[in-house]
Amino acid sequence: MEENRSLWQEESLPDFPVLEGDTETEVLIIGGGLCGILTAYTLLEKGIRATVIEAEEIGGGVTARTTGKVTAQHGFFCRRLTAGLGEGLARQYAAANRRGVERLMQLAENEAAGCDFERLDSYAYVRDPDNAALAREEAEAALLLGFEAEWVRETELPFSVAGAVCFHGQGMFHPLKFLNRLTAFLAKQGVRFYAHTRALPPEGGLWRDGAVRTNRGVIGARTILLCTHFPFLDKPGWYFARIWQERTYLLALQDAPELKGMYIGYHKEDDAYTFRPYRSPEGNGLLFGGRAHKTGHEAAEDHFGRLQQAASSFYPGTRSVFQWSAQDCMTHDGIPYIGAYRRLSDRVFLATGFNKWGMS
Repeated sequence: MEENRSLWQEESLPDFPVLEGDTETEVLIIGGGLCGILTAYTLLEKGIRATVIEAEEIGGGVTARTTGKVTAQHGFFCRRLTAGLGEGLARQYAAANRRGVERLMQLAENEAAGCDFERLDSYAYVRDPDNAALAREEAEAALLLGFEAEWVRETELPFSVAGAVCFHGQGMFHPLKFLNRLTAFLAKQGVRFYAHTRALPPEGGLWRDGAVRTNRGVIGARTILLCTHFPFLDKPGWYFARIWQERTYLLALQDAPELKGMYIGYHKEDDAYTFRPYRSPEGNGLLFGGRAHKTGHEAAEDHFGRLQQAASSFYPGTRSVFQWSAQDCMTHDGIPYIGAYRRLSDRVFLATGFNKWGMS
């Protein structure tokens, strides 16, 4: 079994050079994961050829360790979103996610064709009968926000559920195949990529002059976009106090029944797990995950062992071929921080805090 290495990392990462000396660009994107790559694609649609830098390998961070789900279903979020924002703003957020998911699926079928993309339904489920009403209310709230959703009582999971909310027409893909194909397309269009090029914090905490120092040279930019997993500038904006990290564990199982949908459990239940099928030359399998906890807590727990026990009880005879963990940035209201970088100049923007739903 491959330990601490994801199923997706069987795919080679794109090969891009390091920055050699100083350069200039209209827009500099710091962070070479899917967030940065999709931002570069969106800018290209506007006629802007950005420059993307990544401290390690392009696509080698969180992107290589995701579940590869493409869905606007953020677990049980519609009730909370409506209560927190009001129906009007909640509808806007929901509509933006639907547009984003549909655009991502179009990219997967066109510019990134061959990334193992499939359309299928997504389910958020509860197992405790005391939470059955919550699932019904979530389905009603999802319909109110414009999602094609329904409450269901039966699923293909290896245990009974008290209820589930189905979002129709979602999808899944191989994230590194998607990234490889999209970066190749962007590079042909003139977008520049530099790997192993680490942006350094600016002196005084600001980039007012648009000059970003890296370990390889200085990049002058009119606009700077931070698409790193976590904002690496400490005090401007105080994001380190507004975001926390949560770790989740995943197994790639072979010889498991092939599921027709994707599933995620209600996070407040102890037995909440995530499921999705996957395809590989060695045979189709199942991604099975859970055991989420705040990073730095429960360090002594054998999370993989507990997850393996659960997998064996649900699917006797299966075997794990990969196991890995992923760390995600969480926000208090469940909404990402996307926009101007607080307390920095008007040329610096960021996108972070995707609460495990960066694909959408």
